[in-house]
Parts: sequence; structure tokens; C-alpha cells
Amino acid sequence: MRLLVRLSATGLVALLCLGAATAAPAAVSGAGPSAVTPARTCGPGGTPALIAKRVRCLHTGAACDRTLETDYRRYGFTCVARRLRRG
Repeated sequence: MRLLVRLSATGLVALLCLGAATAAPAAVSGAGPSAVTPARTCGPGGTPALIAKRVRCLHTGAACDRTLETDYRRYGFTCVARRLRRG
């Protein structure tokens, strides 16, 4: 029984360390899109982006929110008439 508890505790510690190691680089670097690469593949013509702290695929003509204009510009898009445009 002790061996089982020891293995469980060791496994838990290893899991916590692994979780902290994978979360640390994203938390430490906050300098923009080059610092955080969204782990998502988008379809043809799509651009993976971190918009309002969420990973999104940006496509020309997709719906957008004017209040997030600075996020869109970081990836080369602009919000015009509630639709995304390049530029």
C-alpha cells in the first residue's frame, strides 16, 4: 500500500511540474504574437492569432469586433464595417 501511495504522490508531483513547465513560457513572454505562437492550424488563407486572450483563425471577410482593432492590426488585419480586411 505504501508503494502505491508513493507512486501516486510522485506521479502527481511530476504532473504538476510538467504543467508548470509548459505554462511558464507563455506566462513569462507577453511581447506580442511572435512571443506566443498559437498552437492551431488554420485552413487556407487563415492566420492563427491570439485575439482577446483566445486563439482564433483570422480570415478576410470574417466577422470582427471594432474594440479589438489593435489585436487585429498586430496580425495585419483591420476591422471595417464589422468584417476583417487585410491591411
